[in-house]
Amino acid sequence: MSRSLSLLDRIETNRIALGAWMFFREAIVAGTVSKLGYDFVCVDMQHGMQSFDDLTKMIGAIHHGGAVPLVRSESCDTGLAGRYLDAGAAGIIFPMVNSKEQAMVCVQACHYPPRGERSMGAIGASLYFGEDYFDFSNTITCAIPMIETREAVENIDSILEVDGIDVVFVGPSDLAISYGLSPSNDNPDPSFQAALTRIVERCNAHGVVAGVYSSAQVAQKRIDSGFRLLSISTDWDNAIDGFTVDLRSLES
Repeated sequence: MSRSLSLLDRIETNRIALGAWMFFREAIVAGTVSKLGYDFVCVDMQHGMQSFDDLTKMIGAIHHGGAVPLVRSESCDTGLAGRYLDAGAAGIIFPMVNSKEQAMVCVQACHYPPRGERSMGAIGASLYFGEDYFDFSNTITCAIPMIETREAVENIDSILEVDGIDVVFVGPSDLAISYGLSPSNDNPDPSFQAALTRIVERCNAHGVVAGVYSSAQVAQKRIDSGFRLLSISTDWDNAIDGFTVDLRSLES
């Protein structure tokens, strides 16, 4: 069971891992999405509306559905990361990682000694992964820094050199903002496109998986350019789009 919930195993098996993103606090939605065949479901604690109590219920529902449960943390905070992992997350996505030093903190937060500095007390994780969770947790837990700024792109090689960074995840809207562009999943501006190309090229050179926050509309373009971990759906977008389509269908 534990190995099937390894994000890296999913990527190795399927070559491309596709995920859904949860901004709302509904465990039933997270669980339903998990059963649909997505490789991972990420609960967003940075910009989402969930409390920790909501998060624990959502992680349980994701486990039940079979997808890999990830959490985007509010910051590179070792205490928060440890708490989310103890609740049963299989990986933490850390926002705004701009340097090698910050990437090292991500790894330390997600792994037990000697690889990291995570504190022992995985109550929820032991329920989901088994009583021997400690024995293999360092092999299935992913520390995933987000590349979201021009500074991070400039420092990409030093970030990717950190032992324990197997995946990075691009936040396109913040990346666009850092280049003076409007926030969006995609932008034709040459500086934005060059940044994405550089990230993929350097990931390939370092043997690190390039991931990106995306959408179903942009996903194939990202896959063709070399990204292998993609979020393609959100509860927020699907709710808005579904309600909008229904309303517009009856408007004259």
